[in-house]
Amino acid sequence: MKTIQEMAALTPEQRKAPYAAFYDRPAPVIPPECLQIIEHGSDMDPADAITDLNISAMLHPDRIKVENGYCILPDGTGYVAARHVMPGVTFDMYKFWLGWWKAEDHDTRYKIWCPGKHTAAFYTYTSEEIGGKLEEIYFGNSITHDPRLISLDPDEMSRSVCVMADGGNAMSKTYGAPPEEPPMCGVVCHFIYEEPGVPGITMRSRFWQGCQALGGHIVPLRAPGQRVELERLHGLFEHNCLEMNGLGDLLPGLYRQQVLESE
Repeated sequence: MKTIQEMAALTPEQRKAPYAAFYDRPAPVIPPECLQIIEHGSDMDPADAITDLNISAMLHPDRIKVENGYCILPDGTGYVAARHVMPGVTFDMYKFWLGWWKAEDHDTRYKIWCPGKHTAAFYTYTSEEIGGKLEEIYFGNSITHDPRLISLDPDEMSRSVCVMADGGNAMSKTYGAPPEEPPMCGVVCHFIYEEPGVPGITMRSRFWQGCQALGGHIVPLRAPGQRVELERLHGLFEHNCLEMNGLGDLLPGLYRQQVLESE
């Protein structure tokens, strides 16, 4: 079996793509506040997490108590929070990206997003390294098209600095796990902001592990005996920091090549 690094590498055929050179860009610089958590773990107080009960705080960044961290919540579910500032990235670039990476040659495009970590993608499926393991992830109903799925009020959102809530339900399972092992449910959402005084967009990523967005709420949903481990949350936090800081580095040049220079 190939290693994750071998699976994530571009093949000779994929190297022929006009955007393949972006795969070889320098590794992203992780902000110190995130690097501290990657290296030493998170001591986040669960009382400071965003949950189904205070989700509207995501529309008002001044109400968010913790921008970066992870924790196990009292009901046994997991929470991950990370903030990424993307200088030079516009909302138009981000919207272009949402369609671009899922189009033809999707495996190549997904690998370029996070070199060495992303291995494959197709429509609602991705394969990527998280916490040292290869995870296969399937995405379900979309928050992007209906933020009410996680109790966000569209009218309140339209008056806020949050211009998009991009995400949805997900189910993930370690590659090669036995069929009887249940997948882990989750909700993922990347909140996109155009904030005064901030160069480019800001992204606040949130993961709720052991949950699903059902009936307009984020509700716990785990198989009998299934546990959310801190190790898993740490892996999600690290992966998110790598892929989103990498996306911030990638998008200006990619948008220039794929959109501006093609006009």
